[in-house]
Amino acid sequence: MSYGRRALVAIPVLLLLCLLIWFVYEYRKPHTDVADKTTAIFIKAVDLYKDFNSDEAAANAKYLDKIIEVTGAVDHTENANGATLILLSADQMMGGISCKMFDAKNSTVQKGQQITIKGKCSGFLSDVNLVDCVIKNN
Repeated sequence: MSYGRRALVAIPVLLLLCLLIWFVYEYRKPHTDVADKTTAIFIKAVDLYKDFNSDEAAANAKYLDKIIEVTGAVDHTENANGATLILLSADQMMGGISCKMFDAKNSTVQKGQQITIKGKCSGFLSDVNLVDCVIKNN
């Protein structure tokens, strides 16, 4: 095999290997602990949802990747794959605030309970999504 053909095979293989290493690193990266981070914004679930629903681009500029505390009523809880998902009520017909956390003790909340959740805003996809969340009060 000539040098040119070896290079044609080696370069894509090296690129694939680098991509695989990056993917494994990102997948296994530990979750951020927001409990000790400073809260940038305090807001009610209804107001946060209204901001995203009315003007997503402006809301992204205001909330995306920021640590926020959201207060609202629990609409739904779900435990799956070692994570707890809590949905806070915001709009009866459309959506709410989806809060994902990896602490099993957070599954003690009840539907209708008023709680405050602290997390990092990761955007809007029919629900406003918060990740790496912790419950501030029960």
